[in-house]
Amino acid sequence: MTSPEAAPTIAISATFTAEPVEESLRFWIDELGWRDAIRFAPFNQVFQQLLDPASLLAANRSGVNVLLVRPSDWGPQERNLEQFVDAVRVAASSWAVPILIVFCPDSTAFSFDDLSALSAVHTVAPAELLGLYPVAEIHDPHSDELGRVPYTPLFFAALGTLVARKIHALRKTPFKVIALDCDDTLWRGVCGEDGPEGVIIDPPRRALQEFMAGQHDAGMLLCLASKNNVEDVIETFRAHPQMPLRLEHFVSHRINWDSKGHNLRGLAEELQLGLDSFILVDDNPKECSEANAACPGILALTLPPVEDEIPRFLRHVWAFDRLRVTGEDRRRAAMYAIEA
Repeated sequence: MTSPEAAPTIAISATFTAEPVEESLRFWIDELGWRDAIRFAPFNQVFQQLLDPASLLAANRSGVNVLLVRPSDWGPQERNLEQFVDAVRVAASSWAVPILIVFCPDSTAFSFDDLSALSAVHTVAPAELLGLYPVAEIHDPHSDELGRVPYTPLFFAALGTLVARKIHALRKTPFKVIALDCDDTLWRGVCGEDGPEGVIIDPPRRALQEFMAGQHDAGMLLCLASKNNVEDVIETFRAHPQMPLRLEHFVSHRINWDSKGHNLRGLAEELQLGLDSFILVDDNPKECSEANAACPGILALTLPPVEDEIPRFLRHVWAFDRLRVTGEDRRRAAMYAIEA
Protein backbone atom coordinates (compact mmCIF):
# COMPACT_ATOMS: atom_id res chain seq x y z
CA MET A 1 0.00 0.00 0.00
CA THR A 2 1.54 3.29 -1.08
CA SER A 3 1.57 6.33 1.17
CA PRO A 4 -0.38 9.39 0.03
CA GLU A 5 1.58 11.92 -1.94
CA ALA A 6 3.14 14.56 0.28
CA ALA A 7 1.67 18.04 0.05
CA PRO A 8 3.82 20.55 -1.84
CA THR A 9 5.79 22.96 0.32
CA ILE A 10 6.31 26.68 0.09
CA ALA A 11 9.69 26.97 1.78
CA ILE A 12 10.68 30.50 2.77
CA SER A 13 14.06 31.91 3.68
CA ALA A 14 14.48 35.60 4.47
CA THR A 15 17.13 38.06 5.56
CA PHE A 16 14.67 39.30 8.21
CA THR A 17 11.96 37.81 10.41
CA ALA A 18 9.33 36.91 7.81
CA GLU A 19 6.78 34.86 9.74
CA PRO A 20 4.16 37.66 9.64
CA VAL A 21 3.77 36.95 5.91
CA GLU A 22 2.20 33.56 6.70
CA GLU A 23 -1.29 34.82 7.52
CA SER A 24 -1.80 36.45 4.13
CA LEU A 25 -0.14 33.61 2.25
CA ARG A 26 -2.26 31.03 4.07
CA PHE A 27 -5.41 32.96 3.14
CA TRP A 28 -4.57 32.66 -0.56
CA ILE A 29 -3.57 29.01 -0.28
CA ASP A 30 -7.01 28.26 1.15
CA GLU A 31 -8.76 30.56 -1.34
CA LEU A 32 -7.07 28.88 -4.32
CA GLY A 33 -7.64 25.36 -3.02
CA TRP A 34 -3.96 24.50 -2.82
CA ARG A 35 -2.59 21.88 -0.43
CA ASP A 36 0.74 23.57 0.28
CA ALA A 37 2.45 23.54 3.63
CA ILE A 38 4.39 26.67 4.62
CA ARG A 39 7.78 26.24 6.25
CA PHE A 40 10.28 28.88 7.30
CA ALA A 41 14.04 28.49 7.38
CA PRO A 42 15.91 29.97 10.36
CA PHE A 43 16.19 33.73 10.46
CA ASN A 44 18.80 35.40 8.20
CA GLN A 45 20.34 32.20 6.84
CA VAL A 46 19.73 32.77 3.14
CA PHE A 47 23.32 31.95 2.16
CA GLN A 48 23.29 28.78 4.27
CA GLN A 49 20.02 27.70 2.68
CA LEU A 50 21.42 28.26 -0.79
CA LEU A 51 24.72 26.46 -0.24
CA ASP A 52 23.92 23.66 2.23
CA PRO A 53 22.72 20.52 0.37
CA ALA A 54 20.85 19.45 3.52
CA SER A 55 19.00 22.73 4.06
CA LEU A 56 15.22 23.09 4.22
CA LEU A 57 15.07 24.64 0.76
CA ALA A 58 17.48 22.16 -0.81
CA ALA A 59 15.35 19.30 0.53
CA ASN A 60 12.12 20.72 -0.94
CA ARG A 61 11.11 18.29 -3.68
CA SER A 62 7.62 19.59 -4.49
CA GLY A 63 6.43 23.17 -4.36
CA VAL A 64 8.46 26.35 -4.58
CA ASN A 65 11.33 28.00 -2.70
CA VAL A 66 10.90 31.66 -1.79
CA LEU A 67 13.70 34.05 -0.87
CA LEU A 68 12.67 37.35 0.73
CA VAL A 69 15.70 39.59 0.50
CA ARG A 70 16.50 42.97 1.99
CA PRO A 71 20.08 43.60 0.78
CA SER A 72 20.95 46.07 3.53
CA ASP A 73 20.75 43.15 5.97
CA TRP A 74 24.03 41.95 4.47
CA GLY A 75 26.04 45.10 5.06
CA PRO A 76 28.34 46.32 2.22
CA GLN A 77 26.36 45.82 -0.95
CA GLU A 78 28.36 45.04 -4.04
CA ARG A 79 30.38 42.09 -2.81
CA ASN A 80 27.50 40.45 -0.97
CA LEU A 81 25.16 40.78 -3.93
CA GLU A 82 27.76 39.15 -6.17
CA GLN A 83 28.09 36.31 -3.69
CA PHE A 84 24.30 36.02 -3.52
CA VAL A 85 23.99 35.74 -7.29
CA ASP A 86 26.71 33.08 -7.34
CA ALA A 87 24.96 31.13 -4.57
CA VAL A 88 21.63 31.31 -6.40
CA ARG A 89 23.31 29.92 -9.53
CA VAL A 90 24.63 26.97 -7.54
CA ALA A 91 21.25 26.29 -5.96
CA ALA A 92 19.33 26.64 -9.22
CA SER A 93 21.49 23.98 -10.84
CA SER A 94 20.53 21.34 -8.27
CA TRP A 95 17.24 22.24 -6.58
CA ALA A 96 14.14 20.35 -7.68
CA VAL A 97 11.71 23.28 -7.48
CA PRO A 98 11.55 26.82 -8.88
CA ILE A 99 13.00 29.75 -6.95
CA LEU A 100 11.06 32.97 -6.39
CA ILE A 101 13.21 35.87 -5.17
CA VAL A 102 11.42 38.95 -3.88
CA PHE A 103 13.68 41.96 -3.33
CA CYS A 104 11.90 43.87 -0.60
CA PRO A 105 11.89 47.65 -0.11
CA ASP A 106 15.25 48.82 1.13
CA SER A 107 17.24 52.00 1.65
CA THR A 108 19.93 50.96 -0.82
CA ALA A 109 20.00 50.70 -4.61
CA PHE A 110 20.94 47.38 -6.17
CA SER A 111 20.76 45.43 -9.41
CA PHE A 112 19.93 41.77 -9.98
CA ASP A 113 20.08 41.57 -13.77
CA ASP A 114 22.51 38.63 -13.57
CA LEU A 115 19.69 36.40 -12.31
CA SER A 116 17.45 36.90 -15.36
CA ALA A 117 19.22 34.24 -17.41
CA LEU A 118 18.43 31.45 -14.93
CA SER A 119 15.31 29.65 -16.15
CA ALA A 120 14.40 28.28 -12.72
CA VAL A 121 14.68 31.68 -11.03
CA HIS A 122 11.98 34.35 -11.00
CA THR A 123 12.61 37.76 -9.47
CA VAL A 124 10.40 40.57 -8.23
CA ALA A 125 11.71 44.11 -7.87
CA PRO A 126 10.48 46.45 -5.11
CA ALA A 127 8.93 48.74 -7.73
CA GLU A 128 6.68 45.92 -9.00
CA LEU A 129 5.57 44.99 -5.49
CA LEU A 130 4.78 48.57 -4.51
CA GLY A 131 3.21 49.32 -7.88
CA LEU A 132 0.72 46.49 -7.50
CA TYR A 133 0.12 46.89 -3.77
CA PRO A 134 0.95 50.41 -2.61
CA VAL A 135 1.10 50.68 1.16
CA ALA A 136 1.21 54.05 2.91
CA GLU A 137 3.30 52.84 5.85
CA ILE A 138 5.88 50.22 4.81
CA HIS A 139 8.52 50.22 7.51
CA ASP A 140 8.14 49.63 11.23
CA PRO A 141 11.40 50.82 12.85
CA HIS A 142 10.30 49.80 16.34
CA SER A 143 9.55 46.14 15.51
CA ASP A 144 12.65 46.04 13.31
CA GLU A 145 14.81 47.06 16.27
CA LEU A 146 13.10 44.64 18.65
CA GLY A 147 12.91 41.52 16.50
CA ARG A 148 14.12 42.25 12.97
CA VAL A 149 10.51 42.52 11.78
CA PRO A 150 11.06 45.48 9.47
CA TYR A 151 7.62 45.98 7.94
CA THR A 152 4.10 46.87 9.00
CA PRO A 153 1.34 44.23 9.14
CA LEU A 154 -0.31 45.80 6.08
CA PHE A 155 2.89 45.51 4.06
CA PHE A 156 3.32 41.86 5.11
CA ALA A 157 -0.25 41.26 3.88
CA ALA A 158 0.72 42.79 0.53
CA LEU A 159 3.92 40.73 0.43
CA GLY A 160 2.03 37.48 1.08
CA THR A 161 -0.47 38.34 -1.65
CA LEU A 162 2.32 39.00 -4.12
CA VAL A 163 4.06 35.69 -3.30
CA ALA A 164 0.78 33.81 -3.78
CA ARG A 165 0.14 35.64 -7.05
CA LYS A 166 3.56 34.75 -8.42
CA ILE A 167 3.18 31.10 -7.44
CA HIS A 168 -0.23 31.10 -9.12
CA ALA A 169 1.38 32.41 -12.32
CA LEU A 170 4.02 29.72 -12.04
CA ARG A 171 1.47 26.93 -11.76
CA LYS A 172 -1.41 27.94 -14.01
CA THR A 173 -1.78 27.01 -17.65
CA PRO A 174 -1.40 30.37 -19.36
CA PHE A 175 -4.18 31.87 -21.43
CA LYS A 176 -3.24 32.52 -25.04
CA VAL A 177 -5.97 34.72 -26.55
CA ILE A 178 -7.70 37.93 -25.47
CA ALA A 179 -10.95 38.67 -27.31
CA LEU A 180 -11.87 42.34 -26.99
CA ASP A 181 -15.22 44.01 -27.39
CA CYS A 182 -15.15 47.43 -29.11
CA ASP A 183 -17.89 49.89 -28.12
CA ASP A 184 -17.51 51.13 -24.52
CA THR A 185 -14.56 48.77 -24.11
CA LEU A 186 -11.77 49.88 -26.46
CA TRP A 187 -13.36 53.32 -26.65
CA ARG A 188 -16.20 55.24 -25.04
CA GLY A 189 -19.21 55.47 -27.28
CA VAL A 190 -20.85 53.45 -30.05
CA CYS A 191 -19.10 53.80 -33.39
CA GLY A 192 -22.22 52.83 -35.35
CA GLU A 193 -24.24 55.62 -33.70
CA ASP A 194 -21.67 58.27 -32.78
CA GLY A 195 -19.64 57.73 -35.94
CA PRO A 196 -16.02 56.56 -36.10
CA GLU A 197 -14.78 60.06 -35.26
CA GLY A 198 -17.36 60.54 -32.52
CA VAL A 199 -16.11 57.89 -30.10
CA ILE A 200 -13.74 59.03 -27.34
CA ILE A 201 -10.43 57.53 -26.26
CA ASP A 202 -10.63 58.66 -22.65
CA PRO A 203 -7.81 57.99 -20.14
CA PRO A 204 -9.29 54.70 -18.82
CA ARG A 205 -9.68 53.31 -22.37
CA ARG A 206 -6.22 54.51 -23.33
CA ALA A 207 -4.87 52.70 -20.28
CA LEU A 208 -6.81 49.58 -21.31
CA GLN A 209 -5.38 49.73 -24.83
CA GLU A 210 -1.85 50.26 -23.51
CA PHE A 211 -2.31 47.28 -21.19
CA MET A 212 -3.51 45.10 -24.08
CA ALA A 213 -0.64 46.26 -26.29
CA GLY A 214 1.69 45.10 -23.52
CA GLN A 215 -0.08 41.75 -23.44
CA HIS A 216 0.36 41.49 -27.21
CA ASP A 217 4.08 42.21 -26.87
CA ALA A 218 4.29 39.48 -24.22
CA GLY A 219 2.88 36.90 -26.62
CA MET A 220 -0.88 37.03 -26.14
CA LEU A 221 -3.00 36.85 -29.31
CA LEU A 222 -5.49 39.69 -29.60
CA CYS A 223 -8.83 39.33 -31.41
CA LEU A 224 -11.85 41.58 -31.84
CA ALA A 225 -15.27 40.18 -30.89
CA SER A 226 -17.90 42.85 -31.32
CA LYS A 227 -21.54 43.21 -32.32
CA ASN A 228 -20.98 45.85 -34.94
CA ASN A 229 -20.57 46.61 -38.61
CA VAL A 230 -17.08 45.75 -39.80
CA GLU A 231 -16.75 48.99 -41.77
CA ASP A 232 -17.57 51.11 -38.70
CA VAL A 233 -14.93 49.39 -36.57
CA ILE A 234 -12.25 49.62 -39.25
CA GLU A 235 -13.01 53.29 -39.84
CA THR A 236 -12.83 53.94 -36.09
CA PHE A 237 -9.30 52.60 -35.96
CA ARG A 238 -8.39 54.69 -39.00
CA ALA A 239 -9.98 57.81 -37.50
CA HIS A 240 -7.92 57.50 -34.31
CA PRO A 241 -4.33 56.75 -35.37
CA GLN A 242 -3.15 57.88 -31.92
CA MET A 243 -4.75 54.83 -30.29
CA PRO A 244 -2.20 52.46 -28.70
CA LEU A 245 -3.91 49.51 -30.41
CA ARG A 246 -3.96 49.32 -34.19
CA LEU A 247 -5.63 46.86 -36.53
CA GLU A 248 -2.33 45.04 -37.07
CA HIS A 249 -2.28 44.09 -33.38
CA PHE A 250 -5.20 41.70 -33.99
CA VAL A 251 -4.71 38.25 -35.50
CA SER A 252 -8.40 37.80 -36.27
CA HIS A 253 -11.84 39.22 -35.62
CA ARG A 254 -15.52 38.38 -35.46
CA ILE A 255 -17.40 41.62 -36.03
CA ASN A 256 -21.05 40.81 -36.76
CA TRP A 257 -24.39 40.43 -35.04
CA ASP A 258 -24.01 36.82 -33.94
CA SER A 259 -23.75 35.87 -30.27
CA LYS A 260 -20.41 36.22 -28.49
CA GLY A 261 -20.41 32.50 -27.77
CA HIS A 262 -20.80 31.61 -31.43
CA ASN A 263 -18.05 34.02 -32.42
CA LEU A 264 -15.64 32.81 -29.74
CA ARG A 265 -16.11 29.23 -30.91
CA GLY A 266 -15.37 30.40 -34.45
CA LEU A 267 -12.17 32.13 -33.33
CA ALA A 268 -11.07 29.05 -31.40
CA GLU A 269 -11.60 26.87 -34.45
CA GLU A 270 -9.76 29.30 -36.71
CA LEU A 271 -6.79 29.63 -34.38
CA GLN A 272 -6.86 25.91 -33.52
CA LEU A 273 -6.83 26.66 -29.82
CA GLY A 274 -9.07 25.47 -27.02
CA LEU A 275 -11.73 27.75 -25.59
CA ASP A 276 -10.05 27.39 -22.21
CA SER A 277 -7.20 29.50 -23.58
CA PHE A 278 -9.51 32.51 -24.20
CA ILE A 279 -10.14 35.61 -22.11
CA LEU A 280 -13.10 37.78 -23.14
CA VAL A 281 -13.05 41.44 -22.07
CA ASP A 282 -16.39 43.23 -22.43
CA ASP A 283 -18.25 46.08 -20.75
CA ASN A 284 -21.59 44.23 -20.89
CA PRO A 285 -22.26 41.71 -18.09
CA LYS A 286 -25.05 40.11 -20.11
CA GLU A 287 -22.66 39.39 -22.99
CA CYS A 288 -20.14 37.91 -20.56
CA SER A 289 -22.75 35.67 -18.94
CA GLU A 290 -23.93 34.44 -22.34
CA ALA A 291 -20.38 33.73 -23.44
CA ASN A 292 -19.65 31.83 -20.22
CA ALA A 293 -22.74 29.69 -20.70
CA ALA A 294 -22.02 28.97 -24.37
CA CYS A 295 -18.26 28.46 -24.05
CA PRO A 296 -17.34 26.57 -20.86
CA GLY A 297 -13.71 27.14 -20.00
CA ILE A 298 -13.33 30.73 -21.15
CA LEU A 299 -12.65 33.51 -18.68
CA ALA A 300 -15.14 36.33 -19.30
CA LEU A 301 -14.21 39.62 -17.63
CA THR A 302 -16.76 42.38 -17.24
CA LEU A 303 -15.18 45.81 -17.00
CA PRO A 304 -16.17 47.80 -13.91
CA PRO A 305 -19.02 50.28 -14.52
CA VAL A 306 -16.96 53.09 -12.97
CA GLU A 307 -14.61 53.93 -15.81
CA ASP A 308 -11.76 55.22 -13.66
CA GLU A 309 -11.49 51.79 -12.03
CA ILE A 310 -10.66 50.03 -15.33
CA PRO A 311 -6.83 50.35 -15.15
CA ARG A 312 -6.68 49.08 -11.58
CA PHE A 313 -9.09 46.25 -12.39
CA LEU A 314 -6.86 45.01 -15.21
CA ARG A 315 -3.69 45.17 -13.08
CA HIS A 316 -5.29 42.87 -10.54
CA VAL A 317 -6.53 40.13 -12.88
CA TRP A 318 -4.09 37.33 -12.09
CA ALA A 319 -4.93 35.57 -15.37
CA PHE A 320 -2.87 38.18 -17.23
CA ASP A 321 0.29 37.49 -15.20
CA ARG A 322 3.37 36.02 -16.85
CA LEU A 323 6.52 35.26 -14.90
CA ARG A 324 8.75 35.24 -17.94
CA VAL A 325 8.41 36.40 -21.54
CA THR A 326 10.52 34.52 -24.08
CA GLY A 327 11.54 35.41 -27.61
CA GLU A 328 9.11 32.78 -28.84
CA ASP A 329 6.32 34.49 -26.90
CA ARG A 330 7.13 37.81 -28.57
CA ARG A 331 7.07 36.22 -32.03
CA ARG A 332 3.81 34.33 -31.52
CA ALA A 333 1.39 36.99 -32.71
CA ALA A 334 3.50 37.65 -35.83
CA MET A 335 3.58 33.94 -36.63
CA TYR A 336 -0.20 33.63 -36.36
CA ALA A 337 -0.69 36.76 -38.47
CA ILE A 338 1.58 35.37 -41.20
CA GLU A 339 -0.28 32.06 -41.16
CA ALA A 340 -3.64 33.83 -41.34
